[in-house]
Amino acid sequence: MDQENIDYLYSIGNRVKYYFNIRKKAVNYILTNRITNNEVCVHIVLMSAIWAAIQLGEELTQDDLLILFGLVSNINDESRAELQKVTALADLSLEEIFKAVVEKFK
Repeated sequence: MDQENIDYLYSIGNRVKYYFNIRKKAVNYILTNRITNNEVCVHIVLMSAIWAAIQLGEELTQDDLLILFGLVSNINDESRAELQKVTALADLSLEEIFKAVVEKFK
């Protein structure tokens, strides 16, 4: 295997680790704040993935989200519109994103 392929595989591994660590932060936030509303929990985890993509300069598609979380496609038009609005939150910290999600559901 040549160095280019090795570097490519390392970059994929680093990307996966980054998304995993951000997802872990989302789960820790949910547990620390004792959030029991399933819909809020799902939104926090999804928003963490979208935030991570923005930080990496990537754009997540619906298919990317489905792959990241092992889900089946049932994203409706309203959810797609919300995904498009997320880029406006790029300057917020991950903690601020989580708080915004919780506030939305109060």
